[in-house]
Amino acid sequence: MACFCSVEFACLISMMWWCDNEGVVPVHLIDLYIECYVACLYQLVIDNPSVFDLMQIFFSTLQ
Repeated sequence: MACFCSVEFACLISMMWWCDNEGVVPVHLIDLYIECYVACLYQLVIDNPSVFDLMQIFFSTLQ
């Protein structure tokens, strides 16, 4: 299954597709999800540099 990151919410949408009715991601898809998520996030940051700034702020609030 290929990862398409044409829109910002591609990862969230794909997550919904892969979840079963109880909202649990099948184990065999978790690695693929993480791979896609990272790829989408990376693409999002490249396309929108301001997103990187927002992420830094977000992660700094978690620490």
